[in-house]
Amino acid sequence: ALFLRLADPEILLQGLWLTVAIGAFIYGLAAALWRILVATAIMIGYLAVSDVVGVTPTEEQLEFTEWPLMVGIAVIVAVLADRVSTSARHYAALYRKASERLVTAHEEERARLARELHDSVGQTLTAVILTLDAAGNELKTSGFETAQARPVGHSGVLRARELAASALAETRQVAAKLRPTRVHEIGLGAALSNLARSAGVPVDLRFDPALLPPGFLEPDMEIDIYRIVQEA
Repeated sequence: ALFLRLADPEILLQGLWLTVAIGAFIYGLAAALWRILVATAIMIGYLAVSDVVGVTPTEEQLEFTEWPLMVGIAVIVAVLADRVSTSARHYAALYRKASERLVTAHEEERARLARELHDSVGQTLTAVILTLDAAGNELKTSGFETAQARPVGHSGVLRARELAASALAETRQVAAKLRPTRVHEIGLGAALSNLARSAGVPVDLRFDPALLPPGFLEPDMEIDIYRIVQEA
């Protein structure tokens, strides 16, 4: 545009430095320095070509006194942009760490609840079932009960055993949902396949579970994917 005299040279030069300043803000210090070097080389090349072809440069084109000021402005803008970008990346990293800690805390709490359900409530219900089995056998073989009371007591014990067994099964199911430990044992693919079969609704599994064997992904990533599919 300068060589063809398409506009006032001062306006074109101001536009050039405005473009460099905007680029400095968008792309940072390194890109700004490269752009300044390119712009300088182009300007010097233009002046050289002007001398060769006999086009005399104007006074505005030869005026370099503003160049240090423009370079300084572009560099300052680039430094500030780099600081803003660095701060943004820093806060983004802090946010990711906080999110990861929150997810880890959730998984640890779920694991703790699962252990308590399995080790405490589950064992208690198992003991109740065994006690009811012993009581039922005792009712069968006891010689002190009457023939009329025996069926009533025995049916009550059987009903209590069914309820305890149902409660135990529900407890194990809740514990399995809270802590999908088998994800790490059998692999994410097989775990998702099992989840699909136990979802209670028809689920179309469109991948081969063997594609996601144990240890194929990081443990935290496997849990995250499992949770996402589980919620869906």
